[in-house]
Amino acid sequence: MKKLPIGVSNFQELVQGDYLFCDKTAMLSEFLSKGDKVTLIARPRRWGKTLNMSMLQHFFASEVNGVITAGLFDDLAIGKLESGRYIRKHQGKYPVIMISFKDVNAGDFQGAYNVVYELILEIYSFYPYLFTSDKINALQLEQLHVIRNRQANQQALEKSLKLLSQCLYEHHGRKVYILIDEYDTPLNKAYGNKPYLDAMVAFMRNLFSACLKRQYYTRKRCFNRHIACF
Repeated sequence: MKKLPIGVSNFQELVQGDYLFCDKTAMLSEFLSKGDKVTLIARPRRWGKTLNMSMLQHFFASEVNGVITAGLFDDLAIGKLESGRYIRKHQGKYPVIMISFKDVNAGDFQGAYNVVYELILEIYSFYPYLFTSDKINALQLEQLHVIRNRQANQQALEKSLKLLSQCLYEHHGRKVYILIDEYDTPLNKAYGNKPYLDAMVAFMRNLFSACLKRQYYTRKRCFNRHIACF
């Protein structure tokens, strides 16, 4: 008997851990066929948004947290569509940035800012090869080091995801997928405290605007938020 995936939000763990799950991978064909550059997933809690974001990450990236993704989708619905065309053309072929803001739960702006900086540092740690890449120009390398060495001011941090996207594109020669989970959590936490909320709105707006708007080096951007269900 298969196990129930209670608390499991990692797609690779779900598929390879003998868990009972609904195969939604065919939706990847629809995601790929649309011309939208930005996709917003807005559904109630427990709908499976984070798991689907993990599915996207595992499909487009060649590895996630050091685990190779090749073969993960071969026996699933997407692998059987059009004789495996989507697997051959897209699976594991792109740089992917995946970031979740679910733990940005501070009581004031400075605390939230510090948590976001730590998130950015964690994301940067997944791409150590960029810091020695000969495909990235000297200015970009300098900016990468400033952020990694915790020397970035707020303006530089607001451009950190954009910078990472540019560097991944330059290094791999492939456009980047950006996946953002629970982008609204920091704003929800600040709600009711006007100075905190105003500062958080400005910070998050600048962070997202830099990496999401009209960037030639990104292929698609996908982010989700919770909506209340009454």
